[in-house]
Amino acid sequence: MSNKFLKTSNNFFDTVSTHIEFGSGKLNNLYEFLPDAKKALIVTTNGKSVKRNGYLDKLIGNLDKKSMEYVLFDEIEPNPLNTTVDKGADIAKEENCDIIIAIGGGSAMDASKAIALATNNPGKLWDYVQFGTGGKKTPENKALPLIAIPTTAGTGSEADMGAVISNNETKEKTAIFGEDLFPILSIIDPELMVSVPEKYTAFQGFDAISHSLEVYQWYC
Repeated sequence: MSNKFLKTSNNFFDTVSTHIEFGSGKLNNLYEFLPDAKKALIVTTNGKSVKRNGYLDKLIGNLDKKSMEYVLFDEIEPNPLNTTVDKGADIAKEENCDIIIAIGGGSAMDASKAIALATNNPGKLWDYVQFGTGGKKTPENKALPLIAIPTTAGTGSEADMGAVISNNETKEKTAIFGEDLFPILSIIDPELMVSVPEKYTAFQGFDAISHSLEVYQWYC
């Protein structure tokens, strides 16, 4: 271990602004934590597990208790595309949504952050990407508030300010960042994760370890 790590290990700062509610069955009580909003864009993947396992129905039931309207956007693919994000943002604008709710794995949450940004700003998402062929523009407005409900363990996207987005046209996979991309609320309910096959749960654990090691190596 280098002296650099020893000298800096006692220094700490925290910019995580996400309110986290953890516990079995927490999704059943989501309505207790919902902020005041008129209409939500629910964002999930184009897979079937969220619907088949009843998680989407539970989410909608909570919105009904809060008398919050919603529209469903269930077209997010693995490694979400900027074009899909733009489509979701267009729907959110047309429907006058004032909050985004992500339910699913890392792809759903990353796409939701990007949709939250693109909905509240002119142009397309790629205009605001700071790397590669991105437009490198500074957003004029803050992203819409986002609630994250992860159904997998390992991504960490429910409590960070980054999102990974792909562009098929330019063959790029890059990230967007911003403090307003932190979810305002994350519901981490272990009951939503037991349906994940054991093999993929193990993969997610290794993913979390890899992310931790990436951070650790910066100090060594």
